[in-house]
Amino acid sequence: MRLADPAGRGLRYRWGVLAGLAGLLLLAGSGQWGLRWGALAGLALAYVLWLVWQGLPLNTRPGETTLLPNFGPGNRLTLARGLAIGLLAGFLAVPRPGDGLAGWLPAILYTLASIADGLDGYVARRAGHATQLGAVLDMDFDALGVLVVCVLGVQWGQLAPVYLLLGVARYLFVWGGRWREWRGHPLHPIPESSYRRMVAGFQMGFLTVVLWPIVPPAGSYLAGLVFIIPTLLIFARDWLVASGRIDVASPRYQVARRQTIALTTGWLPAGLRLLILPLMLWVGLLPPDLSGWPAWVALFGDWGLPWPQGLALLLGLVALVAGPALALGVVGRLAAFGVMLATAIDFVTLGADVAARPGHGLLLVASLVVLLAGSGRYALWQPEEPYMHRRLGEKQP
Repeated sequence: MRLADPAGRGLRYRWGVLAGLAGLLLLAGSGQWGLRWGALAGLALAYVLWLVWQGLPLNTRPGETTLLPNFGPGNRLTLARGLAIGLLAGFLAVPRPGDGLAGWLPAILYTLASIADGLDGYVARRAGHATQLGAVLDMDFDALGVLVVCVLGVQWGQLAPVYLLLGVARYLFVWGGRWREWRGHPLHPIPESSYRRMVAGFQMGFLTVVLWPIVPPAGSYLAGLVFIIPTLLIFARDWLVASGRIDVASPRYQVARRQTIALTTGWLPAGLRLLILPLMLWVGLLPPDLSGWPAWVALFGDWGLPWPQGLALLLGLVALVAGPALALGVVGRLAAFGVMLATAIDFVTLGADVAARPGHGLLLVASLVVLLAGSGRYALWQPEEPYMHRRLGEKQP
């Protein structure tokens, strides 16, 4: 797998093209945002290019040793994600952009990176070009993107400072593993978990929304505290497994695991579903409060959205349908998203003050927990559940 053979030369040429593209984007961004932006974005892009260069010998299919001469469509999406995250890092060095397209640019960059993250593995598998390089870069760019967005979110007042811990969690995990190996201690394998992957996907989606200029800090702060709890708990559990402090094969662990799953994905969301309709009645989302619709229309108009009257009517219908559906556990995760969306919009129009609007805060938390954990026990219909536990394009086992 030497890079001096024809396949290696092809990869080095493609890496050079990637470096040239990164340089052009850096020059364009520096002209717009200044030298401080360019310096930090340049460092991040250099790190991205170094990761790709280091990984070139891994551009082989799993289980094979033949070096592939090109990146393939899946890896190209991964590389585009790396460039987007590198450019996003530049915004750590400048004040938050203002109104208009400039204010949306950080969110657009991370949204594109998130979309690429969701599609790159699927595209690679469909093309028969899944590689070890793609798997390594996927994890590296995930860690870099989460770090950049967590620091941005805290810096902009959108996230609680505890999110800085999430930003470095992956790096601490890797460094801790290397420290154990250096000291001669074993690292134990971590079992595959569809729930870990699902929570990570929700967390990435949330971090994308955090960068939207229209999201108020009060709402993102509250939602962030809900999202970060399972993520940090999963990191902690995985480290205890990797360091040998938890034996996943032990009967004691298996009993505790079953009890935890029963509580967090069974009884907890079922209990919260009982609160949905009373909370929606309390805050005025059921029955739809027609007096509040003009505020929704005005808000959509301020955001520059087309047909604000129709969007306000649609949002009212979403609340009317999603509330009872969530309470009954009918397509619960989708219904939870509908309730969360209607609650968040109403919360913003009323000033986004949790202390003044505790009902909205409780409703946001309840719907977010169901979105993460599922409908729980006594749900009537959950057709979305099989799709939540497998990758895009992956068949149901």
